[in-house]
Amino acid sequence: MADTYRSAATELFHNTEVRQLFPEEHGRIFSVTTDTPIAQVFKTLVENKILSVPVLNTKTHKWVGFLDMVDLVHHALSVLSIPKSELDTADFDQLLASSDKFANEPCGSIVDLSKRNPYNPVDQRAPVTSAIDMMVNWRVHRVPVVDTSGELITIVTQSHVARLIYKWIARFEQLADSTVEQLKLGSPT
Repeated sequence: MADTYRSAATELFHNTEVRQLFPEEHGRIFSVTTDTPIAQVFKTLVENKILSVPVLNTKTHKWVGFLDMVDLVHHALSVLSIPKSELDTADFDQLLASSDKFANEPCGSIVDLSKRNPYNPVDQRAPVTSAIDMMVNWRVHRVPVVDTSGELITIVTQSHVARLIYKWIARFEQLADSTVEQLKLGSPT
């Protein structure tokens, strides 16, 4: 049974282009440059309720990676000294703004600090399997999508892939009712 569904999933992911995961009008892509102060990046992420932004190198005009909340936390912990007793009650925004080393440092210095956010784009015409393979092989949550000229047009996330599966759930109806044990997921056989 698992092989039947694996085959259906492979067919679906192979025959669907990455650009089909998105409506004609892409949402706004929030981005920053390597010169953007870290405090401003933090503010952009929080105000727009996003976890990550692509970073454009101001000198080369090429995308260099993503900067996400994990990178900001790594950096904050390395430059800010917060007593453990104050962690729960600290006003994080105020603390970040008060630290020049954190607030004014350009974000280019910490792009992909966590080593979880490389910039490895996929062409919009590539099959969804290409994006999934990148997510798995690079252990990333998001993959930049570029057009034929290499311009960043959107970002595909694990959520987009999940939405595709949900959209075609009828193909996997029996799979949805099966247990992990019945499907032998995670087992060597």
